[in-house]
Amino acid sequence: MANMLLSRYKRISVLFFGWVYDKNKKTFDKLSDHMRNANIGILVKAWVSMSAMTALIVLMLTVSGVYLLSQIFFMEAIYFYVFLISMSVLATSTTLLLFYIYPIEREDSRKKSIDNNLPFATIHMSAVASAGIPIDFMFGLISNFTEYGEISKDSRMIMRNIKTFGMNYIDAIKDVEEKTPSSDFKSLLSGIVSTVQSGGDLVTYLNAMAEKALFD
Repeated sequence: MANMLLSRYKRISVLFFGWVYDKNKKTFDKLSDHMRNANIGILVKAWVSMSAMTALIVLMLTVSGVYLLSQIFFMEAIYFYVFLISMSVLATSTTLLLFYIYPIEREDSRKKSIDNNLPFATIHMSAVASAGIPIDFMFGLISNFTEYGEISKDSRMIMRNIKTFGMNYIDAIKDVEEKTPSSDFKSLLSGIVSTVQSGGDLVTYLNAMAEKALFD
C-alpha cells in the first residue's frame, strides 16, 4: 500500500514539477552523485519533483495555518503579513533543505556501515574463495549475513543484477562498484574484477586484502 502511494506521488510530482529538473540538470549533478551513493532507489528527477511538490503542499498548509491563527488571535494586518511571509519562507526552505540533506546523510551512513564491516566481510570472502566456491555464490553467501550491514545489501544487489537483470558477474560487480560510497569497498570490488579479468588468483588477492584489512 505504502509503495503504491509513493509511486503515485512520484508520478504526480514528475507530472507537475519534472520541468524543474529538466531545465536545471547541471545544478543537480552533486545531488545525483549523492542519490546514487545513497542507494535510495528513486531517480533524481523524481526526487527533485517530489521535493518541489512537498514544498508546495507545506506552503499551502502553512498559509492555511497562519490564516487560522490570525483569526483566532485577531492579528493586525501588518503582523499577519510579516508572520505569513516569514513562516512560509521558513517552512518551504526547511522542506527543500531536508530533501537535499537526506541523501547526503544516507550516503554517509552507508559509508560508515561499509567501512566498519569491510574487514570482517573481506576475511569471510577470503575463506569462501579458498574453499573453491564460485564468485557469484560468494556474494550470495555474503548477502545472507545481515551483520555486514550495507555490504550485505550491496551483495544482494550484485545477486539481483545476475539473477533478475541477467548480467554476468563482472558487470554486476561493476554496477555496484559505481554506486558504493566507500572508496575501500570500491577498491576491493575493482580489484576482484581486475584479478578475474586478468586471469589472476582471486584467492591470493582476497587473502592479501583480508590480511591488510585485519592489520590496518
